[in-house]
Amino acid sequence: MMITLSPSRQAELEQFAQQHGQTVTDALDDAVATYLELQGQHFDEDVAAVEAAIGDFHAGRSVSLEEFDANMRQRYDIPR
Repeated sequence: MMITLSPSRQAELEQFAQQHGQTVTDALDDAVATYLELQGQHFDEDVAAVEAAIGDFHAGRSVSLEEFDANMRQRYDIPR
């Protein structure tokens, strides 16, 4: 596989690899593995949040759109 990086990103990667005593290939492999692991964790957290929200809805724990709108406008100081 061939990956093309911008010159600035390549320089960052080379500097990172050198600082951590790695080859550029190993540093990039570690970075991609970490990224993919974090993405998987975020996905799992997002699914859990959606499942909890669906459970709340089915249990009757919900608010009207008007109440939600008022709460968000107040919380984030959004004018009408």
